[in-house]
Amino acid sequence: LTRQEVTYDLLWALFRPNTEVYSTCSGTSAPRCVLYNHCEEKQRRDGSRYLHVNARYLNTDGTVLGETTVGIEIDHFRGAKRIESLSAYPLQYHPEAAEMRRQLIACGRKFASLMGIHHQQYEGKAFYIDDEGDIIRRHV
Repeated sequence: LTRQEVTYDLLWALFRPNTEVYSTCSGTSAPRCVLYNHCEEKQRRDGSRYLHVNARYLNTDGTVLGETTVGIEIDHFRGAKRIESLSAYPLQYHPEAAEMRRQLIACGRKFASLMGIHHQQYEGKAFYIDDEGDIIRRHV
């Protein structure tokens, strides 16, 4: 790991329970950090393999703040790959880990402060997940 590279077969070794995992939100592509639960290799219907990383994070329905889970896919690859080029990896391997951690904590605090009823104006990206599990993106 001194070269910050990993092979697909050793991906599992990057993650320990409760590791802070850096990834991006599938709806907005914004940076986010989740806590690692477990991983397993899976196969899609087309036969392609991937590592399914199961993690948890705090979310709210507007009233209750609690943990929810998310699955992140790391596609199979050949040879060695730079850790920070993966779709999910331990935050400690981020090129600017301390600054990213600071930004994510600030974002999380703002998110938690918005629980309840607030009158806000917003313009930008938004998304929701429909009944089939597809991400629907909108500009609001």
